[in-house]
Parts: sequence; C-alpha cells; structure tokens
Amino acid sequence: MKGIIQASYKQTRHEDDLNQPLSVQPWGSDGDKRRYYLIHGLDDTNFRVYRESNHTAIKRTWFSVADDIDSLKVLAEKLTKEDGGQKARTLSGKIISAIPTFEATLEVSSFERLCYKNGDYTS
Repeated sequence: MKGIIQASYKQTRHEDDLNQPLSVQPWGSDGDKRRYYLIHGLDDTNFRVYRESNHTAIKRTWFSVADDIDSLKVLAEKLTKEDGGQKARTLSGKIISAIPTFEATLEVSSFERLCYKNGDYTS
C-alpha cells in the first residue's frame, strides 16, 4: 500500500487534496491513540479506511478497517459503542456524515458502468 500511495501522491500536500489522483486524508483517532486515514481516488476508485497502530510506537502497522458502506457503518458503530471516548465519537460522526457521499459516488459509478456495458455511454 505504501508504494501505491507514494506513486499516486507525488505532489505537495495542499488543502485541495480531493483533486489528487489518490487522496490520503487523516480522519481522526480513537481512545487508544490509533489514527484512521481515508484513502480515496478520483472517479470510480473505491475508498478504503486504514487504521494505524499507536503512532507513538517504534513499529507501526496499518490495517484496512473498511472498504465498503457496510463495513464503514460497522466501524462507526464500533467506535461509538466500544470505545466511546470523545475522539472516537468525533471520528464516528465524520464517518456517518461521509456515507451519503460514498453512496452517491457508488450509484453514479454503477450507472456509468451499466451505460458503458450497454453501449449507451457518451461522455
């Protein structure tokens, strides 16, 4: 994953990260000091949420924790119910508020694929 991020994210970081081919956005942290990142590309690229182990540790590990709407909802619920701390609740709120955007992106992508498959695609 690190190689993909470095290859796709060559430009200097700006507030306009959403226009990058691959956007890496820090989303927040939980009560165990683990950081969460949204990895998202342009157009029909699927999103993915990664959790970094405790960032103060010498050896850090990244885990994929969500890659579709259902797993995103489960993550938000888990942060609220199992962690329950202020940082986790804030992150859960960000996740919940982003779900409609991801759903809309998935709907458009599905429609475009269907049109292309049927030969009705004109851009």
